Amino acid sequence: MVGIPRIWCAMRFSFARYEVKLADPFGSHWELGRQIHESTIRVSTMGKSDKPRPYEEWRKQAVDRAEDAAYTFGFHLMQYCRAEALKSAESEKLPANSNELSALLTKAVDSALNNLTDLLEGFFKLYTGTNHEVEYVLTVCVKDKQGHEVERVDISPCMLDLPIGYWKWADGEFR
Repeated sequence: MVGIPRIWCAMRFSFARYEVKLADPFGSHWELGRQIHESTIRVSTMGKSDKPRPYEEWRKQAVDRAEDAAYTFGFHLMQYCRAEALKSAESEKLPANSNELSALLTKAVDSALNNLTDLLEGFFKLYTGTNHEVEYVLTVCVKDKQGHEVERVDISPCMLDLPIGYWKWADGEFR
């Protein structure tokens, strides 16, 4: 960070129940502190009563129905991926340095992505209201250089074990 005047900065980000402040713009020291206020750092932006429209209440127009379906997907991402990743970080001890912080963040991201692959595999029972279940389909679409579709392959939910595929890459065991 050559050329940056030495000033105390207020760069701050929140992660789960930790508040991390970079007090020195040159990175020479980290000030780590616990949560100041429950309202300052929230695990999720969703309240306990926030839910997307049940399927019976999805709007009639195709574009609106697609939006309602996207809201349902977003809800499940928040519930099973983001919130669970943040919970996994809460149980860890407070990081003492940037390496420990990086390890904590990596663990939380891995948790979120593992849960995303579980969500796509159909591991979680997912609902849209009380009368309907949902499942998500992940498709790989291969195109040639001109943008024409060559092949389309559904890879979930078809029990290929997407989480194992993710962990093989995360652990450097794939090519």
